[in-house]
Amino acid sequence: MKCEIGIRAHDLPIYDDLDKLANQLWNYRFYNVQFSPKFSLKDETNNGENMSFGLAHHSKEILDQKQINIAILGCYVNIIHPDLNEKNKAIDLFKHYLAYAKAMDCPIVATETGSITNVYKPQKENWTKKVFDLTVSQIKQLTDEAEKLGVLVGIEPGINHPIYNVETTKKLIDEVKSPNLKIIFDPMNMIYQPEDDEEQIVKDGIKAFGNEIYAFHIKDYKFIDGQKIVAPFGEGLAPMTDIAKIIKNFKARPYVFMEETPKDNFDISVERFENMFH
Repeated sequence: MKCEIGIRAHDLPIYDDLDKLANQLWNYRFYNVQFSPKFSLKDETNNGENMSFGLAHHSKEILDQKQINIAILGCYVNIIHPDLNEKNKAIDLFKHYLAYAKAMDCPIVATETGSITNVYKPQKENWTKKVFDLTVSQIKQLTDEAEKLGVLVGIEPGINHPIYNVETTKKLIDEVKSPNLKIIFDPMNMIYQPEDDEEQIVKDGIKAFGNEIYAFHIKDYKFIDGQKIVAPFGEGLAPMTDIAKIIKNFKARPYVFMEETPKDNFDISVERFENMFH
């Protein structure tokens, strides 16, 4: 079984030049992208805040010329920001992106949930019932809007956020109760310490909420002085061969996106990723 492979467009260091970006994606044979205007068009959109329907359509047209599909529209916001004005601003911006997705012929807008302290690291402040309940409430606002527009909301869990493991992800799905909520599943985001088993996390996630997985994010990692860092693909601790086998047997042609691969050894990382998942 093959996967529909892709990459986050902003993992290529090309900004505010859609033609150059499309050519580079095509050269690497990445025909599916997670496209985030906040990064790929950071100056033109003032870090993603000044999108327009015209720019959304133009972006689609340029990428279409290289047969590149915008599979995910990324809207990186902190929907549980400790400042009320910033929190409301994040929700409003995400709702606008749900509408822009239609202009891009993209079915889903995705984000991580953020942090109650606006500091992105594993912390007990994020892992309380109060913050989980707030997160559910915020995501319900987004799925309500998505249902009206006929698009999807993608949430990416991780240990830096209130939705930080398989259990909280399943609980989120159960409490939001929206067919328009989907999961961007990055098992590495749920790794907290070297003893954690990424292969088991993939298996547990598929068993718990497999039908709600829209796409997988895949990256390699290692620990240095107790800190988890991203490693070139195939050079870290992740059991990539086993993970690839599980994902390929999950469903026909699932989306799998390579993420955050360091620029060192980038080309060989791409080659390894393509050979393993395509």
